[in-house]
Amino acid sequence: MIQKTLNTITLIGPENYFLDRYNEANAYNDTNPSIFIDETGFIIILIRQVNYRKFSNKTFTLGQDKSTSKYVMMTGYNFDDMETNLMQYDWNNFQKYFSYWKGMEDIRFITKNLLLVTVSERNINGNPCIFLAEIITDKIKLLKKLQPNDIEKNWMPYHFNNNVYVIYSISPFVIKSLEIDDRKQIDMSNNINEKLKGYNGSTNGIIFNNNILFLIHKYDLKTEHRWLVFDPTTANIIISNPFIFFKHSYIEFPCSLSWYNNKIYISLGINDDKAVIMVVSPMDIIL
Repeated sequence: MIQKTLNTITLIGPENYFLDRYNEANAYNDTNPSIFIDETGFIIILIRQVNYRKFSNKTFTLGQDKSTSKYVMMTGYNFDDMETNLMQYDWNNFQKYFSYWKGMEDIRFITKNLLLVTVSERNINGNPCIFLAEIITDKIKLLKKLQPNDIEKNWMPYHFNNNVYVIYSISPFVIKSLEIDDRKQIDMSNNINEKLKGYNGSTNGIIFNNNILFLIHKYDLKTEHRWLVFDPTTANIIISNPFIFFKHSYIEFPCSLSWYNNKIYISLGINDDKAVIMVVSPMDIIL
């Protein structure tokens, strides 16, 4: 578990207004950010903005007829002074279908420019599916629909032996290649298997003590997390005790991990109306 938090950075995107279904002024909420920091310290943050609000009793209000997501990109070397752009979507190579969910959701960084993005409008069944995408200046361009693509969310990308893989499922624990549907289930001890029931994938993986570190989550009355360390050579899995970040939150949705200057940066959407970056020391991670 995390014993202490070094820093909490609150992200505030530009106000993005719209007229709601009652012809009243309304605005998108910031939530579910994604972060990447390269070896020079250059920071890229993608903040998801949504036109709805959820509550702890699992009800919600929706400002328009459909759930819509937009993304804001913030870039720079300093969290206090970042350039901000509203992202455009370039997905004209893929047919559009009817879906209740508009836009992109829950982006995970693979590299500085390559992303995993969840899109429903480009799935023939209108369900969430996952695409490989690329950042080009202020555009997110869809490159390829990944397999399988029926109802897909929460893949966790990681690098191993110069290839990209994803943790496809937590319980059962399944891995696969990024672009090939070669799913392989990893055997776990009964103890770990029982503890991981109900957990979903959350973040990309980062190198940690020669293994790969992820953050996973489970949502019941409120979100709880576990650190998960995966050894891709031996398929050994270690998990932490469950923990939370904030006492009074009911949704804590992590999308990204990034390591820079001996600190780990965790991107979190809080209650679907706040976007924060948690900064912790590797020494604060207890397994």
